[in-house]
Amino acid sequence: MELGTSWRIPTATEWNNVKTSGGWTNWTGTWNSLLKLHAAGDLLWNAGTLEWRGQGGDFWSVSQTAANTANWLGFNSSGCAVNNDLKTFGFTIRCLKD
Repeated sequence: MELGTSWRIPTATEWNNVKTSGGWTNWTGTWNSLLKLHAAGDLLWNAGTLEWRGQGGDFWSVSQTAANTANWLGFNSSGCAVNNDLKTFGFTIRCLKD
């Protein structure tokens, strides 16, 4: 296993649960949590350029919605939600240790 035996990527359900239970409504909640999620931005799907750094954060889940799409947690100064999009976006992966 590439992440190691005790490491894994969160599921979409786990992102939804922690978002709801933590009361995350923007990036203040994600940063103040034990996970310390930050506004890392992402890589644009068609050019690979860094966008939204310091303005938002996007973190993949392991939950696929189709062969080329998956769920992810996204947040910025005004919102926080779990969405789905093309896997070609360069979102951050936050690994969890069981």
